[in-house]
Amino acid sequence: MNLLPQWERRRYQLLDRIAARSMWGTDAYVFLVSRIEERLQQERRKAATDRIARALEVSPQDGRKIYRQCLASEAREEADAARLCLSGKPIIDAVESAPLLPPVAGPCIYVTLHWGSPMITFLYLRSALGIPVRLIGRPLDEQNPLPAAKMIWGHRKVEWMEQLTGTPFIRDDSRGALEARSELLAGRSIFASVDVPAAPAGRSRVIDLFGEPIRIASGLLRLAALTKVPLVPILGHSRGQRIFIAQEEPIPAGSEQELSDAVGFWIRKTLRHQPDQWWLWPFVRVEKP
Repeated sequence: MNLLPQWERRRYQLLDRIAARSMWGTDAYVFLVSRIEERLQQERRKAATDRIARALEVSPQDGRKIYRQCLASEAREEADAARLCLSGKPIIDAVESAPLLPPVAGPCIYVTLHWGSPMITFLYLRSALGIPVRLIGRPLDEQNPLPAAKMIWGHRKVEWMEQLTGTPFIRDDSRGALEARSELLAGRSIFASVDVPAAPAGRSRVIDLFGEPIRIASGLLRLAALTKVPLVPILGHSRGQRIFIAQEEPIPAGSEQELSDAVGFWIRKTLRHQPDQWWLWPFVRVEKP
């Protein structure tokens, strides 16, 4: 019996009824989701555990533990967003950054990962710091493979974020690429995940993931190379009741290949230091020899 569809529906009921109501509810939701997802999604668990063990040279047992923490990280991002949405608490009250984020001169592309708290990091830049930055995101349409219950939550989350920031998302497609380019040329900035796995027929670049070549979508790198703007790495993750956000030194403007190499280095450094926040261990596309 396939329990996954039933669980997906129940998961987002729990998000509303428990996780969004209190920190205790958030912790309970994170615990339940990480353990149930680990058991139900067996193929993903094996793919992630094997890749983590190879990449970090740890035992399969430790690889599985790290993967469970990755599931917990994604669940906590959902719960934190649901709690902030329900409470109406200002984003700035939920975040700390050390040191204070240094201003970036001129337009840039803030790059993040599917790691920790990416959406709350964007909300902090836009709604708390007032930086003129817009987010590139995948449309929640019929081409998106999200389960129905998660799709409903996704629409609610997008509506909340757009209302909070006063600006719509930029679509992750060819039309959106033109819009993002116009934003950069007008002196405004962009925020996007740079670790998106490449679509089979899409523009891509190969980066090294601890000796394993993987393909990531390269549209963002091409956009940065064409507009000659720097990439600014930024990450946030939940620490109890607050989101800790850290911004790193900008990656200078350069060619698409130079930016790809720099991004690969940054991803490896991040995952070597804190692999238990990355959600994409089971999803990255491996480049076959």
